[in-house]
Amino acid sequence: TLIKNYDEYTYNHSVNVSVISLALADALAISSQEKIEIGVAGLLHDVGKTQLALDLIRKPSGLTPEEFEEIKKHPEEGFILLGKMSHIHPGSAHMVREHHMRFDRKGYPELDPEYKVHPFSQIIATADCYDALTTMRSYQKARTPLEALETMRKLSGKSIDPNYVAILSKIMGSYP
Repeated sequence: TLIKNYDEYTYNHSVNVSVISLALADALAISSQEKIEIGVAGLLHDVGKTQLALDLIRKPSGLTPEEFEEIKKHPEEGFILLGKMSHIHPGSAHMVREHHMRFDRKGYPELDPEYKVHPFSQIIATADCYDALTTMRSYQKARTPLEALETMRKLSGKSIDPNYVAILSKIMGSYP
C-alpha cells in the first residue's frame, strides 16, 4: 500500500516485476522459500522511491546529473525500509538493494569490491529491465516484447546476466 498510495505507475511496475521474477524463478526450479523471497523483492524493489520527491519520480523529461544522483538512492532507501520490517526476509532486502547493480558491477549502489551480491539479484534486475522497456512512459515509447528482448540481449554480459536473459527469452516465447 505504501507504493500504491505513492504512485500508480510504480505500483503497476512493481507487480509486473514480481510476476516476471517469479516466472524466471519457476523456470530455474528455485525452491519455494526462495521464490517467496524473489516475489517479495520484485514487488518491493522500488519501495525506496517512496522516500524521494514524487515530482522527481514523475518527471516527464530527462534527469539532470543531480536528479539522477537522487534517484540512485532508492535501492539503499528500500534496503533500509525493509530492514525495519521484521517479516521481510533479509534475502529480499538484499535483492532490493542490488537490483541496479549491473552484472559487471558498474551499477549502483557502489559497494565494496569484496561485497558478495545475492545470487538472485539479477533475476530482479532482468525483470525490471524487461518491464521498463515494454512500458509506455512520457519520455519513452514502449517496445514490443521482441524488441525488448533484443535490446536486453545487447545489454547481457554488461548490465544484466546473459543466462537470465536467455531464460526470459525462452519463457516469453516468440510472441507476438
